[in-house]
Formats: sequence, structure tokens, C-alpha cells
Amino acid sequence: MEKDFSSFPSNGILPKKETGSLSFLSKYPDYDGKGILIAILDTGVDPGASGLKITSDGKPKIIDLIDATGAGDVDISTVRKIENGTLMGLTGRKLKVPTDWKNPSGNFYLGIKALYDLCSKGLRERLKKERKDKEWQPLNDEAVYQIQTKLNEFESTKSSKDSDTPESSKTNDLINNLTKEDLQAQLDLVKDLDSKIKDFGPVYDCIVWNDGETWKACIDTTEKGILENCKILTNYKDSFEYGTFGYTDMLNYSVRILFEEKILQIVTDSSSHGTHVASIATGYCPENPELNGVAPGAQIISIKIGDNRVNGMETSFALVNACRYVAEYKCDLVNYSFGEPVCLANLGPALTAVQDLVEKFGVIFVTSAGNNGPGIETVGAPGGSIPTVVSVAAYVTTDMIKAEHSLLGSGNSMLFSWSSRGPCIDGSWGVSVAAPGGAFAAVPNWSQRGTQLMSGTSMASPNCCGCLALILSGLKLTRVEFNPFGVKRAIENTALLVDEAIGCGAGLIQVEKAFDYLIDYKDSIFQKIYFDIRYVGKPNNMKGIYLKNDDELSQTRDFLIVIEPKFFENTTRSYMVNESANSDTNILKVQKDRISLNRKLVLALEDGDALKSYIDYPEHLYLVNSTRQFHIRIRANELQEGKHYFSYLKAFDLEDPKRTCLFKIPITIIKPIIFNDKKSLNDYEIEYKNVTFKQGQIYRHFIRAPLAATHAELVLKTDQDGSNRDHAPLFFVQTFTLENFRTPTDEAVEEVYRLNLSNEFKLKFKVQSNKIFQVTIAKNWSNIGNCSASYKIRLNGLYCRNGSEFCVMSSQPYRIDIGSYLRTEECEPTVSYKHIVQPLKPHEYQIEKVKPSMGVIKPIYQLILTYNFHQSKSGEVGCEVPFISNFLYENEFQSVFWMIYESNSKKLVLSGDAFPIIYKYTKTIDKGDYIIRLFVRHEKIESLEKIKEISLYLRHSISSVNQDVYSSQVNVMRFSGKKASVEKIQKNTEKSYFLQPIPDDKLPKGATNGQFLSGEISFFKDSSANKVDKYKILYQVNNHGKKAEKHGSKKNDSNESKSKSEEDKLHEALRDTRVSYISKIDTIFESLRNEFPDHIPVYLNRIQFLEKQISSLKKDQSQKKLQYFNEIIELTKTAIEKIDQDGLLKFLGKKHHESDEEKKDFDHQKNWMIDLLVYQGIALIEKQLIEKFGNNDDSEEYKSIELNDDIKSVYKSIQKYFDINDDKVSKFTLKLFLHLRLFGKALKILFKHQEEKLGTKSVDQSILNVLREMHLKHALNYQESHLAMKYQSKFACF
Repeated sequence: MEKDFSSFPSNGILPKKETGSLSFLSKYPDYDGKGILIAILDTGVDPGASGLKITSDGKPKIIDLIDATGAGDVDISTVRKIENGTLMGLTGRKLKVPTDWKNPSGNFYLGIKALYDLCSKGLRERLKKERKDKEWQPLNDEAVYQIQTKLNEFESTKSSKDSDTPESSKTNDLINNLTKEDLQAQLDLVKDLDSKIKDFGPVYDCIVWNDGETWKACIDTTEKGILENCKILTNYKDSFEYGTFGYTDMLNYSVRILFEEKILQIVTDSSSHGTHVASIATGYCPENPELNGVAPGAQIISIKIGDNRVNGMETSFALVNACRYVAEYKCDLVNYSFGEPVCLANLGPALTAVQDLVEKFGVIFVTSAGNNGPGIETVGAPGGSIPTVVSVAAYVTTDMIKAEHSLLGSGNSMLFSWSSRGPCIDGSWGVSVAAPGGAFAAVPNWSQRGTQLMSGTSMASPNCCGCLALILSGLKLTRVEFNPFGVKRAIENTALLVDEAIGCGAGLIQVEKAFDYLIDYKDSIFQKIYFDIRYVGKPNNMKGIYLKNDDELSQTRDFLIVIEPKFFENTTRSYMVNESANSDTNILKVQKDRISLNRKLVLALEDGDALKSYIDYPEHLYLVNSTRQFHIRIRANELQEGKHYFSYLKAFDLEDPKRTCLFKIPITIIKPIIFNDKKSLNDYEIEYKNVTFKQGQIYRHFIRAPLAATHAELVLKTDQDGSNRDHAPLFFVQTFTLENFRTPTDEAVEEVYRLNLSNEFKLKFKVQSNKIFQVTIAKNWSNIGNCSASYKIRLNGLYCRNGSEFCVMSSQPYRIDIGSYLRTEECEPTVSYKHIVQPLKPHEYQIEKVKPSMGVIKPIYQLILTYNFHQSKSGEVGCEVPFISNFLYENEFQSVFWMIYESNSKKLVLSGDAFPIIYKYTKTIDKGDYIIRLFVRHEKIESLEKIKEISLYLRHSISSVNQDVYSSQVNVMRFSGKKASVEKIQKNTEKSYFLQPIPDDKLPKGATNGQFLSGEISFFKDSSANKVDKYKILYQVNNHGKKAEKHGSKKNDSNESKSKSEEDKLHEALRDTRVSYISKIDTIFESLRNEFPDHIPVYLNRIQFLEKQISSLKKDQSQKKLQYFNEIIELTKTAIEKIDQDGLLKFLGKKHHESDEEKKDFDHQKNWMIDLLVYQGIALIEKQLIEKFGNNDDSEEYKSIELNDDIKSVYKSIQKYFDINDDKVSKFTLKLFLHLRLFGKALKILFKHQEEKLGTKSVDQSILNVLREMHLKHALNYQESHLAMKYQSKFACF
């Protein structure tokens, strides 16, 4: 029978059926989000994306586009006017302003921005590849071909001439050699040109002006100054207009002109994420309704919090800024598909701003629960930190399985395996409801696709947010007042329980039921109340009962619970359509509600069958507007070991016939498996046999690691041979330690492993002595079918009495005592350092007030710390700020953001945030001097004052440095003997090892006192164990100075020195002081030359004086310049004759010298000879240029000279005494090659200067000029863009 292919599970494309959204819209078609404004706090939204143009009733879909990160900010403080019909842009381009531009003041505010700074990482990589393939490589290949052809022709012609004229002149020989070398240099350079000339992307001039009525902006996307071909924009919120940088990138942008701050904000997105999220929530696609978002009638405001400078990561200060905009626009909803793990149960400034939005501004804040499951305690912030936000888990429906994932078989609906689970570290469950966690939805145009499938709680959150928009739309149109407290209670009381409560919260959101609930309970006083629930005890800030520590589990305990009702104070704004009620009326209404609160509540334990016999609680609570307390007694000591329990105490109003939940007190009890002498567990090993796994099924095991256990191994086997199974099982395994004040996912080990023909999977992971670790084994959600498996968990350990972190001093051997408690282990300690850390102290600080935020979000202050460092060679670097790094949402400081700039150009080379992990933001930087600016924000100046001298740690990557380990202290003291090798450490025994100080010659070059090496130490012979069972070790550098020399090895022939009297030394010192003034005073030269005719510095100082005079002359004073150059030539000739040239040649040919005095004398002569030849050569070139061309200006073009006998003589002399490629003579050789038009050899020198950081802006400009002379247009364009951004008058905006 032929299959019916006409049916397609279309609801799985962008799911709306299971939540009741489709049926709700069918019943209430006008409640499709109309009148609702959603703030999308994400990576930015593309205004050109499909479905994001208009709403279902024709209104603009996006009412504003804002960048809260600062990444798109352009400094427009430079003011210029039109001169000679053009405007000089900051790139150096001449901008042709159209005549129809109105600008009464004539002032244009100019800025500059690189396209790559506005691109997502993916777009930037695509553009680089396309530009290389289409713009660079064809032209570069053609250039290689042309140069190779010239070289071949030259060699052929030269060979023919050599055979005809065997007695060719020496001058021609030199020119021919140089020409051939130049062509070969050109060929070599062009072949490798992409390593020298980097693609920094297009660089645009930005122009802002006021036309008498409106501020306008134009970005020169032509890169040619043809502004009539460029888009003119104003603030997006006023015009709803946007531009596109180009058809290649397809990157759409809008602008915000903040004139008072002299900032042009160019708004783009930092990834596809934000557009996809917005499309799920509110997309409107009338031509393809299946792609409609959940609430197509809603409008959005896009607030970008994903910073381009840190690869789209959110930052604390961006979230605080975003909250201000949300409050200003009076948004109804926020969708925040971001979040990170937290390790402290407190609210930093970012979370406080979110809490204020909800509790004081009445904004419903919807956020993703996280993708760190299936283990417990994996919900992060803000969902797991603020009880009043709506935290959403990710659910997969059967239609999604079919349409989105095209899986084999017919699967069941369930939570995605990776969706985060509660409880949170504060005891709350952290998940409110679940929603479909995947969709095909619109993505930005630059992605070169219309829609894309993405899955995650990031997709579940906007689906839920869209559902809420439908509900709020109906409430507004029916004039029913609402607030975040009541709405959250409604969706939780009406959700469909679909999985474990710690994973899905109340269950899958149900739109129509929640709407009906809000209508039915619109007059209930409880809809205006949020219950602040606290467990009084240690640790503080607990929002539920979470027992896992020994002292909590070993006895019966009473837990004091404090309940406090908090009313929504609707004084800032009203959600009624007719906002006529004044604030006094609202205040009075709230006060009456407070006074009238007198209710009888009933308490009942839900989902607690396994706990009912072990928990006692009061069944009744009389509620008034005050703090109420009661105890819950838990006999945790009677619970079965190796089990975990999740339940909650529910409160409901006795007079409510539906018994809807008013608040919940989460209860989580972890009774781990404990190894002790009473257990019969085999050798610290636990085994589970013939365990049945269904699709998505999860097994969790909690084990308290025995004393001295350091890692464990999981071995998972299927019970069927691979050839006999009906499918290949796919397992999701996750392990981590449950420890207070540590983010579980920091050290989580996750593996998704498919057992195909093999039927065994092994995984080693770190555990902590006497700490509970969790092993979660799940059959992945996508793996349809059942299977049977067996697995065992085996504990291992080599413990160290020194602790888990090591700090080694270089002044003495370091002893470590390693022991085994569990079993005999093979030990082979190894120590390896891969980084050197350079502590930096700030040399400058300033504290300034940031522009005040509105309302309850307090004004803040900013500390700017400046650090300097020198990079001795190219290498990878990263930054850390001790004590305040690695925190985001719980950080006391609003921002900890650093930016590294080149010192000489202020070019930004690297940015980084303190979160998520130390040294995530690293980059290979070139040799040179750099500046680091650290930006820290806080609402209190005194808090910033305390850290104004805080050190910053700069980490450099190095080649691995290994530290020798000995098993005997005697061998360490002897610096010899057998090093530590593999040894067996018997159970319940210890062994001592000794780390030998690292010799100075093995330390990284340039390592100095105060710096330290950072690395890892491991103890096991098994390399797979060492990958997880390792510890941090620091080595304090103590460079002991210059290496000692053998007595008598240094030749001492200082008779001449000894023979000098103090009077002789005084005469020499007076002579040198007088001679040094020749470079400053014209009149003393002749007298001093007569007095010291053979003293070379007399002539060198006179030449320096003449160079200063030449540089001060005007362009038309060529004859005066010629006079000075002639004098320099004569001075150099005279001085060179006074040098012992034969003696110098002999000296240069010797490997060893008879005395230090001889070496010192000839070193002076050598350096003088170099300087004199360079001065003479340059003067000869300048002389010829003036004689041939008059007023010469090298900046315009390199005019050709002849290699006359004088210049050739200088060149030959340099070759005779020195290496012609030496940097010390490059000033002459560079000028010579440029004017002989040997551009390959010249470019080689320039690139060397650039690499060695000897170059400045003039070197970069010379490279640009040479590329122009060589007609390398592709490289010229790249270099022009680079120079336009490299040299800035100010640091890039924060």
C-alpha cells in the first residue's frame, strides 16, 4: 500500500500546539500580542530578517534597536567643515558631500569604524575567506606570475650579456646583482604577502550632522568618499530605517545618535541568536503562517547585550544598561535567552537591576533555565537566582522529533536531556515552567539563509514569552490589570506536568488555562502578592531546604521557615489601557490591600510519598501582612542511603475551591552512598547490573568520595552484543562535585557516546575527597527505543598532604608527600609549566561618574586603571584581575572589563571580561609596548577606592617547562642521580618526593623576579588519569642575576686602565662633556676639532647638529640643504680616515680578543664606522636628489637616482666591514633601495622594522607607498584600511 506523503508534522517547525497557543488564537484571534511590547535582550536583531518587518495589524515590528554593550560606539568628537568642496574624513579619504545635504551650522562630527568590529565571529570569518578567495588570491597569484616572468627574463638577458661582454664593469655587476636580488625578494615577499599584510576588513568614515531639525548620520560604505551613494539614517526609533553595509556581507545596521555624549552608536547583531529568538516570540509571516512566531501581533525592542568584543558574551554592565532601557520604554515583557552558572547565592548589580525591573517596574522577565543538564544543581542565573522571574526549561514534542530532527522511530515528548535541572545552590528549584525548546525561525540576512533550526532553552524562553504576550494581550484588551507576581502564579498553577518537577518546574505552559485563571482570579488579593520565602540558617540566602552535608543528614533537625508577603506597588506605571489613575490612587489601593490581608492557609506535602514518614510540618498558617514563621522537622538520618528526594510543601487558600498553589517551599535531600568499614562494597567500587534505559531516561547517583579519593572511573556496558541490538544506544553522561561556593559546571565532565559495535564506554573524572559527586547517566532524548546496560563506578586516589594547590619557591627544593588510602597505586609525579604570569601594578587611575540611570537603578561610578607592559617577542597573552575575576551575575562590581592597546598607536588589539573563565580571552600579539585599561564599575566610590591599586595578572603562553622530580632529597642536593620513576605506593602508605629548583637557563627568556610560572602537577602513571586528576602549581621566579664566572677565566689586561691617573680620567670626562654640546651649539665645533682632531665623537656630534638644521629648513631652501649635506660628506670622510681601518678588519675577524680594553676600543670604532658610513651614504643620496630634482619630497614619490661611484663606495665599505642586512645600516640601505627603485629589498627592510617594532607610523606609510609603487592593489587596499584604524588620537570607546 502506497504511503500518504501529503501529511507533514508542520507544528514541529515552530511549535505552538502543545502550549495551547494555536487553540487560544483560534478562539481569540485579536489576542495575538497586540498592544504588547517585548524587550529582546540578546545578541541583537536583524531588522531585515523575514517576519520582523511588521506586526499582524501592520505596525512596525521593531520599535527600536539599541546596543547596550558599547561595542558599536563611535567617537564623533572630531568636528570639521567642508574645505575646497570636500570633507577630510578620519580615514584620510576625501569625502564628497552632496549639495542637497542641509547643514546650517556647517559642522560635521566625524568618526571611524571597522566593519569587522561590527560583525559576528561567523560573519567575520566568512568575509575574510571570501575576500581572500575573490579579492586577494587572484591578484596575488597574478603578481607572483608577473614577478617570476620578470626574473626569468632578467636572468636570460643577463646570461646573454655576460657571454657577449665578459669584461663587464664592476658598477654594472653590482646593479645587476642588486636587481636580481630585488626581483627574488619581490617574489619571496609576494608569495608570503598574506602573512605580512593582514586583512583588517573595510574601514568606514562616519559623518554626523544636524540638518536644522534632525540629527542624521551617514557611513561611507563605498570607502571612496562618494557619499551620494551611501544611506542617510537617523535614530531608528524615529524613522524605522536601516542600511546594509554591502551585498557581500548583507549585514544590516541602524544608528542611534547620542550627541550629548558625542557618540554614534552603530547597531548590528553579534550572532544569529537574537534574531532567531525574536522570530520565535513574535515573527509574522503571512505568506507562510507555519513560520509565524507565537505572538505575531506583538512589537519588540531589541537591546543588544552580547558584546562583539568578547564573541557575543553578555556582560554585567550591558545587562544593567539594558534594564534601564526596558524601564524607559515601559516594556511589558523581557525575553532573556542568556544566563550563566553561579557559585554564590547573592545578587550582584546585574541581578539587582533585573529584580528591580520585575518587582518595581512591573516587567515580566522570562529567561532560559540553561543547557547544563541533566544533572541537578545546573540552573544558573538569572533564572535560578531571582524567584520572581520566569525560568523556562526546554521541552521536545513528538512533532518536533519528526519535523525538526527527522529521527528514526516514533519518539515520546519529554524534556531535552541537556535542559538544566534544579535545585539551585540556594535551595530553590530554579525552573518555573517548560516550553518547546527548538524551532526553525528566521535568522539574519548575513547568515545567507532565511530560517535555521536552533535548539536550547534559549528557544524555549521566547516560546514561553510569546505565550505570555498572548495572555497579556487578552488581559489588556479586556482591561484586566496584571503584574509579574500574578502572571507567574497563573502559569505555574495551570501548567501541564510533563516530567520531573526539578526539570520542568510546574510543567508545560498552557496559554488558555493561564488566561482563564487570570480572569477568574483577577480580584484575588493573592494576584498582587509575591511570597518571599527564606530558610533561616546556614548558609544564608537559602530559598528552600537543600540537605546534602553530613551535619544536616546525620540527625533530626528543625528548619525555621520565614514567609513574608510582598505586594506589587504599582506606583511607577499602570498596565491598564486607560492610564488615568494617578500614583496617589495606586498607593492608597496597595495600602488597603495590605490592611485587608487576613487569610487561612493550608499546607500540604506534594510529590513527597517517599518523604511523608520523615517530614513533620504544620498544616495551617494564618496569613496577615507581616512576617510569619514555622518549623519543618526532617528526620534525614532515617532516610535510606544512596537515594535522593525532591518534594515541596504547598500552601493554598482554604476558601479557594480549586486549591491553587500560593507558594511552594522546595525540599531537596541528597543521601549519598558512603564508603566505610561497615560497607561490603568491593574495593571502593559500585556496580549496577541490567539497568533498563528508555528514551530520555535518567539515573542519578550521589556518592560521597572517601577520604583521599581523587578521581573515579565509570565503565558503561550494554548487555547486548552490537550485532544483536535493534539500535545503537546513545548515552549522555555527566559528572561533577556538589560543593558549596563552586560552580558545578566549572569542573563538569560531559560525554555523549554512542555504543555502536563496541559495547563498552570508559570515562575518568575528578572527585574531591569527602565531597559528594554526582554521576548522571541518561539515554539521550534523541535515542528512541529501549536497551539494557550495566555500569560500575570505581574510586581511585593518590592524595598529597600539601593540599590541592601548590606554590613553589625557587630558592629551595620543595617536598611533596604522596599517599594512597584506597588501594595500591602506581605513582610517577610530573610537573609542567605552560604559562608565565606577570603581575602588573597600575601607573594611573581615575574615577568618574557614569551617566545616571533612571528610577531605582542607581547611578554608578567607573574606575579606569591603566597598566603598561612590554612584549619581548610575539606570543599569546591573557588577563586576570585577582579576587574579582570569574564572577558575572553575583559579582559585586558591575563590570570588570579590560582592553589592550598598542602604546604608539592606541590601536585596540584585544578585549576581555572577567567572566566566564579566566584567560578565555587570549590572543597572539606582536613584540612591542602595550597599554591595558581596566574598567570597573560600582555604585559606591569607596568600593572603587579600595581597589585603585589592584594588580592585574598578565599571562603569557610559553613552551612547556618541566620541573625535575626526585625521590631522594640527597639526589636533589647533588643535582644528579636518578630522577623519580614509576613506583608503587602501597595502600595506607606514603612516599616523599622532591621538586628541584628550575635552573635559570631553563626559565623562559626574560623571566624576572616577581613573576611566576603557572602549570600543573599530576601523580599517576596512567596518562588518562592525569588528564583529570591534576592540580594547579605555581613557581615563584627568583632570578639570581648574572651567572658566575670561573676564577681566572676572565682575561685581565688592564694595564692601560690602571695606568690612567685620576687626573687623566677627569680630562676625558671634561672632554666628553664639552664634545656633547657640539650637537647643540654651532660656534664651538671648530675650536674643539682643533683641540681633539682625532676624537671621532667631535665629528658625529657636528653631523647631528647639521641634521637638526636640515630638518628645520623649509621645502624651498634646497641650496642650504645641499650646503649642509656637502659638509656632512666631508666630515664623514675626514673622520673615517682617522679610524684604524686595518686594525678594525683584524678585530672583526677575530673570535677571541686579547683584552677587554682592546674589545671595548674596537667596539667603539666599529659603531663609529657604522654611523659615519650611514651618514655619508644618506647625505650622498640627498645631494644627488637635490642636484637632479631641486626641492625633493619623499612623501609623494620615490625619485630615481644613479648608483654613482661615491654611493657605490659607501655600499662596498659597509659590505666590507659589516652585514649589509644589519639593522644598524638599514637607514641607509632602505633609502638607497627606495631611490634605486629596488622595492623588493626595501619592502623586506620595512617589514623587518615592523616585526621588530622599530617602525612607527612613518614605516607603515612607507610600506603603503612601496605597495603603491609595486602596483599591488590588493595589498594596498588592505594596508590602507589597517592604517586608517591603527593610529588613533583617542582610545577606543568602552
